[in-house]
Amino acid sequence: MTKQKAIFIGLLTTFSASFSAYSQVGPDPGLAKYNYKKGNYPEAIRIYNQVLKTEGEEAQHNYYIGLCYLKSEIDPQKALQYLNVAYNQSKRKKTIPFY
Repeated sequence: MTKQKAIFIGLLTTFSASFSAYSQVGPDPGLAKYNYKKGNYPEAIRIYNQVLKTEGEEAQHNYYIGLCYLKSEIDPQKALQYLNVAYNQSKRKKTIPFY
């Protein structure tokens, strides 16, 4: 009987770990924007890259990741690719050429 309990507990643990992995939510764009506003550009870039992979190309996310690259000076040339995507997708195109 103890062997059956051990197997049951092992299976239960395995299944609960599997289900918790599926229940995890994707990266939070709000957290990325929060890091951007606080000046933590490397963390914002990391999160925005994950957001773009999971949510697809969205103008606002491309805009902010582009600004992060510019302001952090990590790779200012890389900012151009994100700002171009934001410009092509955005309805508010007035401020993007400034950057």
